[in-house]
Amino acid sequence: MTDTLAAIRAAMHGDADALRTIAQNVANADTTGYRRQVNVARVAFDALAGIAPDLQVSDAVTTSLAIDPTPGALRSTGESTHVALGGDGFFVIASTVGDALTRRGDFRLDANRTLVTQSGDAVQGSGGSIHVPVGALNINADGELRVAGELIDRLRIVDVSRPESLQPLENGLLSAPDATTLEDARDPRVEQGFLESSNVAAVAEMMQLMEVMRHFEAAQRLARGADDMMEKALGTLGKT
Repeated sequence: MTDTLAAIRAAMHGDADALRTIAQNVANADTTGYRRQVNVARVAFDALAGIAPDLQVSDAVTTSLAIDPTPGALRSTGESTHVALGGDGFFVIASTVGDALTRRGDFRLDANRTLVTQSGDAVQGSGGSIHVPVGALNINADGELRVAGELIDRLRIVDVSRPESLQPLENGLLSAPDATTLEDARDPRVEQGFLESSNVAAVAEMMQLMEVMRHFEAAQRLARGADDMMEKALGTLGKT
């Protein structure tokens, strides 16, 4: 019975994690370049098979966050510093925790005419941070930045071997695990004057929310039933 209650508790914890993730997705349905997060369940087979007796049943099922790599729709803004990626890949940003990745391309020029994100982190080019001289900025499909026809830099765009393994940071940034391979994109498709929308489908998230709530309520009923059975068993033993 203890194992049964432990398994039910683990399932309810998983549902609680899923609810938090769904709430995060819905809250960012209109956030530029946001990548939907999903909870991935992992089962420790050794625990379930009894091979690892020290591992509790409640620890046999764990969840972790993964990123949905599905691209969002592109929308036109007409801003010269706004860019979107038409295919795979990520922009590289110099953040406070080191190089980070993003699909959020609503960049701007700061007081020093450095190309930065909305939160002020420097966008990275082939030579580091990108300084844009005064003049009309043109960014071609390869990510080359030109002012008055003169090449000034090229956006650093990388492909990720396992984009679902990226972990969310603040301000729309993502971090890559150490084992994840990053390579310079061979054929980037940059769209100037466009932004990528979030890949969250609010209706789908709400349907998933209802499903998780039903599962959570069913687990609650099972827990109450198991508790009642335990109470009756103890009562019967007490009378013998």
